Parts: sequence; structure tokens; C-alpha cells
Amino acid sequence: MSTSSLNLSGQSPTRVFLPGKGEVALTQTDYLATGGEGVVYAKGGYVYKLYLDPAGARGRGIEDKLKLLQRIQHPHIVAPTDVLHNAQHEVVGFYMPQASGVPLVKTFTNAWRDPNNFGIRESLALVENMRLAVEAAHQVGAVLVDANEMNYLADGTAPRLLDVDSWQIGAFKASAIMPSIRDLHSGTDFTPLTDWFSWAVVSFQVLAGIHPYKGVHPDFKRGDLQARMLANASVFDPRVSVNAGVRDYATSLPGALLDWYRDVFQHGLRSAPPGVHAARVVATFPSSKRATRTPTNQTTHQTVIHDVLVHLDGDVVEVLSCGVALWRERGGADSLHAYDLQRKQKLPSLTPPQLEALHHGLAALMRCAGGLFYASLSNTGNPQTRANSP
Repeated sequence: MSTSSLNLSGQSPTRVFLPGKGEVALTQTDYLATGGEGVVYAKGGYVYKLYLDPAGARGRGIEDKLKLLQRIQHPHIVAPTDVLHNAQHEVVGFYMPQASGVPLVKTFTNAWRDPNNFGIRESLALVENMRLAVEAAHQVGAVLVDANEMNYLADGTAPRLLDVDSWQIGAFKASAIMPSIRDLHSGTDFTPLTDWFSWAVVSFQVLAGIHPYKGVHPDFKRGDLQARMLANASVFDPRVSVNAGVRDYATSLPGALLDWYRDVFQHGLRSAPPGVHAARVVATFPSSKRATRTPTNQTTHQTVIHDVLVHLDGDVVEVLSCGVALWRERGGADSLHAYDLQRKQKLPSLTPPQLEALHHGLAALMRCAGGLFYASLSNTGNPQTRANSP
């Protein structure tokens, strides 16, 4: 690791040059912290990050990446303002506005919220502003990747998104992410949808005061977060018990947002979230023919979110709890078909008898890390299971 172009001893000022603005001398009085990649100073309303290995950063194309990140102009995103040069006109870091606010994690706790009069109205406003900021990043092609709660500040209801230089943009990929916000169903790729899963985890904690895969679940060991996330065993499972400090999200959250959280955490949906003020959309589907369910002269109602609707060339018969729609071509005489609403694809490997068994409650589909798991009863009444990963 080479630090020859920087003075990190704190015995004399570190001099850096801002393009078009001149020289700034950074002293030990301005020092904030040293991280894995650089030393951070604050002075005159700006934060300065100086790379510990500036030559290595230049070799990775950091100047080109910073130019891409400079395009992000949003009041809630603390993006780089420009690069920093040494006396030899080499890039040695960057600077950005100094953000104000408290660590977002404070808004999770009643101990901070109560004395600061931070209630559900303020929480919803903060979460909505977080959503708009993430959406703005996506619009310029950036993926936050590791948008954990430590990379946000909260200035009242205004979030400040930090650590922007670690975002994924253009050809510059990212790989580091905190396990508690990682979408374990997405593989190794990071996309806007994996960002929205991370946003769901963090924003839910602002609103509810609990990680969506915590609480006590009878089928899992305490603290086994990864297993709970893989199994979609969230706090929306009625068997989960939570402590008294958890806020009543079931009655305090807007309907569309509450539905979206439930679908993401419990049923594996991946989509952009609705706005806090979005109306709950109710779609009416033809009823099932089963007399034990809704009579044929009525309709069943399935709550869906407006931005995840798909077009099926036929009539939806039923939407299974795992997020698979059973449908027939118009006219109703043909065999059932299946469509995975989460993965946005047909499921041709399910045979007509299997689909009829699902429709009549004689089989079930369960979503797991490897795809969908089909379970049915044999003629002798013994359960038969097989993995189905279309």
C-alpha cells in the first residue's frame, strides 16, 4: 500500500487541490476517521476523502467512476462534488458536501423517537424521501448495493444517503454488502431490485422497529437470520412473536405499502415499492368452481400493487400464496396454465393434472431458494414431493 503522496502523520497539514478552486490544507483538527480505503476530514462545510492507496485507486479508474457519480443531483444524496489532486496533479481523493443528521438506526428505537417526537407521520415522510432518493439513483444507472442503515443519516424527515463512492455504476461493479440486507434469492448480481429489497429491510425498521426476519419463530433457532430470509419466514408469519417495543405496523401503515412489505418478506415478491400515499389497488378475478370456497355468483378479491401487474392472455382462476397465478385461456375450456408472478415467467414443467391438483387444494407450491417445491398426495394418501425449478 503506497501513501507516499499523502501526509497521514497529522504532524503537518495535508495539502490537496480542488480543481478550479485552489488549495486546501487539512490538519489533525479536521480529521474525522480512517476507514478501509481512506482518511476522512471535514472542513468548511465539506468532507474530504483521501485514499490510502491513491495509485491503486487511479489504476481502478476511480476518476472515471467519480465523474459518473457526479451526475447524481438529488438533495438527499451526498454525491461526490469533484476529485482532489496532489501537487503533481494526480487524483488522490474526492470531496463532497458535509451532511447533517443522526444515524438512521436511531429512528428504529423508541428510546430516541419518543423524546424527539418522531412518530408514524414523521417515519412515513422519511421513508418516502428515502424511496425517492433510491429511485433517483436508479434513474442515472446507479445501484446502491450496500444501502444498510449505517449508510443513511436522518435530518428530521430528510434522509442523507452516504458512501456513494462505493455504489455500482457503469462498468464499476460492487460486491460488498451487509448480510442483513442482502437478497439471498437473487444470486450474485446486484440490480435495482436487490436495492429495493435492501430498502424494504431498512425502511421497515424505521416504521416497525424490528428487522423483518427477527422475532421468535417456532421453526428456527434464535438469531438464524439467514435461514429465515431464505425461507421467507418473516414477522408476517402469525406464528412469530415479537417484543413489546415493536410498533404496530399492521394497523399504522398505509394499505398498499403494508401489502408490498408482506409480499416481499413473506412471499418473495421483488419489485419497486409503492409510494407512501399510493392507493391500494383491488383487482377482481373470476371465482373458483369449488363449492367449499366462494359461491359461483360472487367474486374473490386479490390485493395487488399497480406496478407489478402482468398481462395474461386469458382469465385468472386463482393466485396461490407463493405468488403463482393459475389461469385459463378465454373460454375456460382449455387446461390450466401457471405463471410465476415473481420471476415473470411461465411454468411449463407443471403438467395439467398437477395444475388441477393445485387448483382443487390437493397439492401445494412452496417457494424456496432453489425455485418452487411441488407437494401432492398420492392415491394411497401418502404425501409425494418433488422439486420443481422451472
